[in-house]
Amino acid sequence: MDDRGVHWWSRGSGTNVSQGLAFVGLALLAISLAMLLLLACGFDRLTSKAGIARDGIDRHKPAPPWRERDMEGIYHQVPSGHSWQYLLFVDHGLRAFPSIPEAIQRLLSAVPNAEVLLLSQNRADVTAVILRSFGVSCPIVPVSSGFYRRHNIRVTPFGIILDPTGRPRAEGLVDSGDRFLQMWRHAQYATSAGGAIDPRVMVAI
Repeated sequence: MDDRGVHWWSRGSGTNVSQGLAFVGLALLAISLAMLLLLACGFDRLTSKAGIARDGIDRHKPAPPWRERDMEGIYHQVPSGHSWQYLLFVDHGLRAFPSIPEAIQRLLSAVPNAEVLLLSQNRADVTAVILRSFGVSCPIVPVSSGFYRRHNIRVTPFGIILDPTGRPRAEGLVDSGDRFLQMWRHAQYATSAGGAIDPRVMVAI
């Protein structure tokens, strides 16, 4: 005890408590930073080329069957049973990829019996306005987020090409018009199933 009646051990105890709290605070901060780092690494893996390569449906199985109406009230279904289908999962972010609508028009002009369907889970009306601004007309089908999950779609624009039986022949991220047409050519060359177009037409697009 000093001349003021304060115990020295009390002062030491207060110092120890402060140091203990500071240590706990630093430990919690370190744990938080480690968790943020792990989350960032996981997000990078999911959005990397390797992660996106796992998106889409199983190519060894038929696509999930469905029947939905487009914005004009016309029903479309998978499998079509009569034509090749290009399913393009995209929303109003389409405006960032101006070469894609041009590629859609080129494909439809070269292969009139192909069916290109834009599947929009968010503001399909805005997607329609954007598509029309490019002078392109094709069905836009409003779908739910659950529809995207059933097809394992996380990043858009994402394309899935189906043959008339509903079997996926090509799929992947579509980040340009060239990529859009490249996937179509790959799907056609990769199979000899009925409905395949003349190779000379494929070169033309």
